[in-house]
Amino acid sequence: AENAETLAAGSSADTLEAAATLGISVSRSLPFLVDAAPSPGQVQILPLQGEALKTSFSFGTNGWSDEDTSSLQFAFFVFPLGDGYTVSVGANGLESSPAFQPPEIDWNDATSARFWGKMDALMIRSFGTSPNVISKLSSGSSSSSYAFFTVVRARDASGGVAETTVLGPVVTPPADVSQEDLTNALAESQNSGDPSQVLASVQVVMSLSGQVGEGNSESVTTAALDALVSVTQMDSADDETLQQLGARVTQVVAT
Repeated sequence: AENAETLAAGSSADTLEAAATLGISVSRSLPFLVDAAPSPGQVQILPLQGEALKTSFSFGTNGWSDEDTSSLQFAFFVFPLGDGYTVSVGANGLESSPAFQPPEIDWNDATSARFWGKMDALMIRSFGTSPNVISKLSSGSSSSSYAFFTVVRARDASGGVAETTVLGPVVTPPADVSQEDLTNALAESQNSGDPSQVLASVQVVMSLSGQVGEGNSESVTTAALDALVSVTQMDSADDETLQQLGARVTQVVAT
């Protein structure tokens, strides 16, 4: 109590010994850095609307904040928007009715019903240093426009992760699809040397393979299996890539 009254009176201590008499203890620790997760940035998609398999969509991100922005790595995902929204192109970009509300996504627990791999997501690219990526998309089995929302995740050097979500793009069914279109898309992705690009291409191609006839679709399936084999020979294989590899093998075998 006496020490409390002394402190309340505004007394100060000039030495550690004097501080100890006032009930103040001082300890020394090793240097450490408090590193929060990145602060979300912006996402750009060009074009906002295009044709399945034919249009190359460009995804870019910027404006993230972190203690060391140069160390940030980015991963890109697109998810089907679902039937509860109507999307149109307005003066300020894509607009949805009702207003788009990003859903809850579980990025870690594969047993969760909200796990990203169970939400028909397309991983355009796993974590990498470039803030830009280009990809072709599918319209699925839809005979009309198919809307997506895009999620970009940023990871810093300490493992902190944050994400930002935007509406788009919108993909229309292709006017026509040939076997050559599908196999060329697979070959193009393999030439990139990026396993994420190959897996994304396989997912898109197999969703459209039924449009080229049974005989031709068998050739596409063979090319898709060859593409998956090439992924196993590439060096980069993080958890997300391995999860997608298993999903794509299942997709190809089931087609």
